[in-house]
Amino acid sequence: MILDPFLFLLLFTVLCCFFPARFQRVLSLFIVLYMLFICGFRNWNVGTDTYAYISFFEDELNQLERIEPLFKLLIVLISCVTDNYQLFLFIVASITYIPLFVVLNKVSNSPCLSLLLFETSTMLYFFETFNILRQSISIVFLLYFYYYLENNKIYKSFFYYMVAVMFHYTSIVAIVFMLFKITNIFKCGISFITVCSVLIISILIGSNVDVINILINTLYPFYKMNIGGVESYISYILYNETVDYMLYFSRYIPLVVIAIVVYTKEISKTIYYRSYFIGVVLLCLFGSVEYVIRFLSGITILQLFIVPIFFQEQLLYKKILMCMYVAITIFVYVRYLVYQTPYSGVLPYSFCF
Repeated sequence: MILDPFLFLLLFTVLCCFFPARFQRVLSLFIVLYMLFICGFRNWNVGTDTYAYISFFEDELNQLERIEPLFKLLIVLISCVTDNYQLFLFIVASITYIPLFVVLNKVSNSPCLSLLLFETSTMLYFFETFNILRQSISIVFLLYFYYYLENNKIYKSFFYYMVAVMFHYTSIVAIVFMLFKITNIFKCGISFITVCSVLIISILIGSNVDVINILINTLYPFYKMNIGGVESYISYILYNETVDYMLYFSRYIPLVVIAIVVYTKEISKTIYYRSYFIGVVLLCLFGSVEYVIRFLSGITILQLFIVPIFFQEQLLYKKILMCMYVAITIFVYVRYLVYQTPYSGVLPYSFCF
């Protein structure tokens, strides 16, 4: 079955979450190696962008003008060593997953749980993993940016920020949080009432077609001034008269649930939570704009950090609530996998051998 690699990965990761933290350090390595295996040895026709990246690598280097400098450099360096596109895919997967393993073991007291969230949180595993090669690498280095920023190592955090931006320009938005850290904005945290109120208001506004149309039409001219290709990611609503509420709520409400459930006064003081909260608010407001999802995924990925912190500190009944939430997320993820298989004729998975 073409979904077996994903379902096996999901089941194994869930089981690993029940082990103590000291065992999860080792088990998370096996999870990452398996992710590296299925990502690095996928066939050329898996996903919608894989073939395009292979074309860049094999014989169309002249098309790299619109590619960010570090990814361009990576392609050039690999092409100097080999012309095997499978090795190219494997190296890109390695640059994504090995640093991910290292940073999660630095920050998370439950790296297997963090990896589970990485697998299921967007419900778009095929596309996030197999298509957006540059942004996948960029997001991982953003996690290092947040880690060093939280630990007041500004220069190191800025270094990883620049690495992230030079792999994919959507990471540029994260500079705002460095300014927050330097200026001590929200240093006392955010109140729970404020969190709930702002999230509810943002959901109500974001799901309102008329309001979003006004916002998008106001911002539309800026699309034309942006980096090439952005105009192709015009608002979903510009082509549809109504919001796809099932899609809206399945994508964004889980992130809202995390923002509310994991809240504690101490957690709210971390740069992880403050950045995540702002990202979720913006996503609820502008989630109908397809390209906004790309920009904000580098912020909402912080759930990989804050949920394990929550599990470490909270009472049993709150942990049970979060376990129920994770279980529902897994169910939605599996359902999404099944329904995505015929999408646009894209092959969900096959090995290269």
